[in-house]
Amino acid sequence: MDELISPVENLLLRVSKDIPNATPCNEIFQNFEDSIKPLFIESDHLSNLVKLQLIGFGSQIVNTLNTVLVGMEDSNERRQSRVGSRIRHDSLYGLLITNMSPEPGRSCTFEIKPKWLCQSPNAPKLAIRCRTCALSAYRNRELEGPVSSKKWPPCPLELVSDDLELVASNFTMRLQEQKAFNQQPVDVRVRVMLAVEDYFTIGKGRSLLKRIEELQRLHDPEGVLGGHALGMSLCKDELPSGPRALALRMAMTLRDCSMFVRVHFDDKEAVVEARLADLDLKSEDKIEEWFEKERDLVLGGWYLGTERDLRPQAHRAPAESCVMARKFSKKVPLHLQGTLV
Repeated sequence: MDELISPVENLLLRVSKDIPNATPCNEIFQNFEDSIKPLFIESDHLSNLVKLQLIGFGSQIVNTLNTVLVGMEDSNERRQSRVGSRIRHDSLYGLLITNMSPEPGRSCTFEIKPKWLCQSPNAPKLAIRCRTCALSAYRNRELEGPVSSKKWPPCPLELVSDDLELVASNFTMRLQEQKAFNQQPVDVRVRVMLAVEDYFTIGKGRSLLKRIEELQRLHDPEGVLGGHALGMSLCKDELPSGPRALALRMAMTLRDCSMFVRVHFDDKEAVVEARLADLDLKSEDKIEEWFEKERDLVLGGWYLGTERDLRPQAHRAPAESCVMARKFSKKVPLHLQGTLV
């Protein structure tokens, strides 16, 4: 997909890229209406989803938009990763979506990828890494250089932790990375930080993240491998299918969505809003890839921290990087930790 800023009520126009297997916008819209929205109505979080409005257009509009993209590239206004991509010439639909961009001088916006807010059902019982941290370690295995030079994203379990101080520090850290926030007077920054802390520890942001966590559990109780990691079959012939496959696709969609947080600080009272985006239902074609990735994490010891490669310890995350590792180190004496994994 690609996005162009639209003057229509501060919305973004989303259209299909001209690439193989691109999902048409009308199909994305229907999946959103039928499968995604109902999950958030009962919990009163419908307002925390970006709004989607399906619009139709003809080939002339597509040609015009592609011409605009060429002009943006000529003036270096387009993101480098998207240079060269175009809109499908047979596109009949587009989507108008909520624009969560900041207003200069009045607000700032930051993005969060919630990822896996609960442990993989296929992880070993004695795992000291969550699914996201295990995958980060697995991906870092191919990177050269010391551990300190590699990118270790925050553990997503911090976002829904019972330790509210940890939750608050996670979000204020992200806030302090925003240039617009740091340019505000001290009293404004304090007010905004307190508002963000409240929103994600006792407010609607907290309940939204807990709802995502709940939905991830409900839609994927068995995991893509189908059973516990210590006694399961790892045969591809048993890949999820039917209703189980659909539920797994939904869970993986919720594990790969984005949360945009916009904080308004131009008034006496800071206002925080959060909306979920990138909720396109995952394709069934991805299931085999998920199976192989999960199998590699389990059999390779990435959950347990017992992995091995040609550069021992080279890819290891710092011990305190995962919430699960921190809990493990507190409960088990140091001299016994190695014997349990």
